[in-house]
Amino acid sequence: RPPRSTQGVSAAASDVYKRQIRPGALAAEALGVMNANKITCLFVTDDPQIHGILHVHDILRAGIA
Repeated sequence: RPPRSTQGVSAAASDVYKRQIRPGALAAEALGVMNANKITCLFVTDDPQIHGILHVHDILRAGIA
């Protein structure tokens, strides 16, 4: 698989770090991170492995929020 181009991508490492949460985190913690950073999704990760992406709609569909 060829590497993806990063042309036009200008995210700082600190911005990416704000978009992460550990796999065992509670939904309330995830929502708190999303609200604090004004974002709608988070990478679920145990550095360096990414396990998935959590979107605010996933939490709403589950009836947690």
